[in-house]
Parts: sequence; structure tokens; C-alpha cells
Amino acid sequence: MPSTIALSRTYVQDPLKMGNTIAQNKRLAEQLKGKVDHLRFIVWEDSAFPDADCGLLYSALLDAFQGDKFVSVRRAGGDIFVDVLNAQLDEVYREGFAP
Repeated sequence: MPSTIALSRTYVQDPLKMGNTIAQNKRLAEQLKGKVDHLRFIVWEDSAFPDADCGLLYSALLDAFQGDKFVSVRRAGGDIFVDVLNAQLDEVYREGFAP
């Protein structure tokens, strides 16, 4: 199990901006390689929040990072500033990453 993990919340409201968002996330992954053991993108999807993801980014990120063991992609809902990260922290601790 990797010892260090970086979490990155991401979303795109406008499907026309999908390519730019994927490119930004790929750049982030390249920048973090060698600095952390694993990068997890958390796509903010929640129908209760009209500013959340358009619903296409999750599968686009899975495709973009297919086969890349350094990156994983998850979805989370709720408030982007608290709920999304708290849900992922619970998952990360259950998977054995140390705080």
C-alpha cells in the first residue's frame, strides 16, 4: 500500500471545457509523480448543488488514466469544501493510508 496520497477535488460544469479539465488533471498528475505515492481525483457530483459536475468527468478521467497505477478516480457528493474530502479521508484511512 502506498504511504503517501494526494487528494484532488475536481469537476467541470460545462462539457465544452472537459478537454481543458482533463489536461489540467494530467499536468497535476505529472507534477506529483515522484513527490507522493498516489494521486486520487475526487469528482464532485451532487444533484443538490447546481454548480457540481456536469456528469461526464468521472468516466472521462477513468478513460484518461486507464492503466495508470499512480492515479485513481472516485466520486463524492455533498458540500465541496467539507463533505467531499471527509468522505475520501474515511476511505483512505480504511484502505490503510496513514494520517
